[in-house]
Amino acid sequence: YHLIISKFDYYLSVEYGLFNTKNQLINKDKVQIITITQNYLQKKWNVLHLKFNQVGEENSKNNSNNILGIDEKEKNSILEFLYNKLPIFENRIKPNFRYIISRTVALIILPVTIGFFLFSENVPVLLYSIFYSIFAAVIIYFSFNNSRLSYNEHFIEKQSGIWDVEQKTLQIEKTQTVTISQYFWQKRSDLG
Repeated sequence: YHLIISKFDYYLSVEYGLFNTKNQLINKDKVQIITITQNYLQKKWNVLHLKFNQVGEENSKNNSNNILGIDEKEKNSILEFLYNKLPIFENRIKPNFRYIISRTVALIILPVTIGFFLFSENVPVLLYSIFYSIFAAVIIYFSFNNSRLSYNEHFIEKQSGIWDVEQKTLQIEKTQTVTISQYFWQKRSDLG
């Protein structure tokens, strides 16, 4: 309620609240990751949620700030202020189709098989298995469809989610750690 975003030279001041007014300062140089979260209904209403992860003090438990209920124009204005330009991504990487196969085995085939062996004398198991398989297949599809990695010379953006789709954007020069994992069965296919 009563959201006021003020721009200064090196930081944003965010004030909001119904009974207690909260004030957050978002330092332009300390922002590491910007997360944009939006679901299907919010997309129709042109509303989104911004979260800023900043370099915090060592003793600080909460080093993130949130701005709820802003529109696309306000988001672009804030991103342009923080990054001095809007990130435009020329390159996009989608996950490999093997993602669907591994998730189908882990989330559908294995649980349904175990369910049939444990509860084979129970008649509704087939009906529950069909409903569960359809539900799990829809989740796997949306998870695969919404996953992507985009990058350009200065930024990396990771998108993921099923209902609430998150886009995490970071500047390459502010990257601290990169972790790559690869299972032994992925080495032959050069996946990770």
